[in-house]
Amino acid sequence: MTAKKKRKFINYKVLTSNWIITLTATLVGVLLALYLNETVASNKIQTRKNKATKNIKLEIENNKNSLEEIVENHHALFSTIEFVTTYQDEKERLICPPDTLKRFLKKFPGIFTVTDSIKIDNTLYQYKGDVVLDNIIASNSLSNFTWESVKSSGLSSTYDFDCLILLERLNKYTAEAIEENNKLKELLRNREDFEKIKSQLRYVIDLERILLFFYEDEANEMNKCS
Repeated sequence: MTAKKKRKFINYKVLTSNWIITLTATLVGVLLALYLNETVASNKIQTRKNKATKNIKLEIENNKNSLEEIVENHHALFSTIEFVTTYQDEKERLICPPDTLKRFLKKFPGIFTVTDSIKIDNTLYQYKGDVVLDNIIASNSLSNFTWESVKSSGLSSTYDFDCLILLERLNKYTAEAIEENNKLKELLRNREDFEKIKSQLRYVIDLERILLFFYEDEANEMNKCS
């Protein structure tokens, strides 16, 4: 091999070697950048998911605590309606023995307020008063806003199948309880007849019992949603 050809061969080898190194470095850099971007994006999603899960658990716990009070209020309301319809005459006058009214007021304080009483005979009095429903109407503070927001954001796809089933089931019953409670509120505001209110109350109380059971029964399962 002549000196000239030898120099060309050496130069070619050098150029080829440099090109391979440059290409390799570029590919490594691109792959590393993609990996870092994917890792950063994945960490951001996981952070958002962790925050969402924490908020979902908090919402469920708040719903559970509220529901216990709501069920108690609805039982009181049902008993009040039962009491009024039992002792109300055809002229819508409330007539009952004083001891009967006293026991009722003791059991359910604050719902029925006596404004006047007239003695009918030795055992019966006619009572005038108001059924106070404001606290019962305002007591419905159930919410499914957090899980609906998670679904809207697309984060729901990051949960596994079992967790999705659990959250959707809880959301279904919560949404139904909210809807039926709103129907009950409307009946109460419009002062619909007692039979309609009682019928809606029975349905709402049954639904709330089911929901409360799920909140209590699925509490441990929620720990798997992370």
